[in-house]
Amino acid sequence: MAVREFSDRTGRIWRAWDIRPQEIHPATKSEDYLADCYITGWIVFETKRQDEKRRLCPWPIDWASRSDEELRELLNRADLVRSGRMP
Repeated sequence: MAVREFSDRTGRIWRAWDIRPQEIHPATKSEDYLADCYITGWIVFETKRQDEKRRLCPWPIDWASRSDEELRELLNRADLVRSGRMP
């Protein structure tokens, strides 16, 4: 699993990592809201302060080698994860 750290346009520091299908916990797989992501997995984006989390699915397989600017674009496309909804 690759982990990247980058800052958004406002200076907040984010960490990003991928969740692959084989890593998804069985209890998580039972959640309907993630049904479309089980085949491909997703990217988790979380602020370093852990006050915001987002999920991008589907995701580009080469995301870890993309520039910081491209990561910011992916972050902007990612869905906000409400507290308690992330494995």
